[in-house]
Amino acid sequence: KITVQLFCPHSCSDFSTILINGARTDVPQLTRIHDPVPQDECYDGSGYYLNEHDHPRQCSWLNGSSDPADAITRRERNCGTSVEYPDATDLGKMCKNTCGTCRY
Repeated sequence: KITVQLFCPHSCSDFSTILINGARTDVPQLTRIHDPVPQDECYDGSGYYLNEHDHPRQCSWLNGSSDPADAITRRERNCGTSVEYPDATDLGKMCKNTCGTCRY
């Protein structure tokens, strides 16, 4: 049985100290594979996010209707830009570029 315990130094920048079966070992700092997207970046996520009906959709769905009025309605209900729907859904929060809600 191997016991691993991670100790992060104050900077957490270069190395971490771990204990493997009680022996301290310095290892290079691990890089996170997926960091959350900051809320102020102009970004469209590549995954599926819940729309106003709690259905998983991709950002392209916001503009993907053959009816332009339907595409406008999708953005109004998900992007948090209308008076009737002031709060963005998960889809709207992760599709800032498509929604046009980027902050520069």
